[in-house]
Amino acid sequence: HHITISIITVYRPGNTSKGQNTIALQQQRDLQAATGQLLNPRKAFLDDLSKFVQQLHDHHHHIILCGDVNEPLRTPDSQWDAMLQQCHLYNAFTTKHLYTPLPSTCDKGPNCIDTIALSRSLPSTVITRIGYLPFYQPFSSDHRVMFCDLDAKSLFSTVISNLTKSSYRNFNTNNV
Repeated sequence: HHITISIITVYRPGNTSKGQNTIALQQQRDLQAATGQLLNPRKAFLDDLSKFVQQLHDHHHHIILCGDVNEPLRTPDSQWDAMLQQCHLYNAFTTKHLYTPLPSTCDKGPNCIDTIALSRSLPSTVITRIGYLPFYQPFSSDHRVMFCDLDAKSLFSTVISNLTKSSYRNFNTNNV
């Protein structure tokens, strides 16, 4: 059988209260120039993403949505969690680790602000492993690396060839 999985990666800007050069304020200026209206870029992001996910669902796509959403997850007033519900998506971490508090995913605060979400049409049994790496591993980043291994056989009803292991190539501006 044929299935289509769309993988979406996102960055939702943080709050606008930290200066004139933040991504959120740059996006707000761009939205105002494009629409003539003063829009909240965080809300516009959720509205646009919801519409896009719904269009994909209408075409029978399964969704894997990953990203930095700059909002504490699993809180009563979480706009992100409400959007996941509206779009028939679920947080893969909270489904697999139901009673475990979500760890901080950015070293600048105590909250989990990064996520991997899946369409409700993909049962949680397709997730074989899911987790976070320690901060600054395997590279320097203020966010934790997240991973989610999926059972290809249950997704695609066939055995998938093993991927060739990638080799490390140390590219930098001096040797490109």
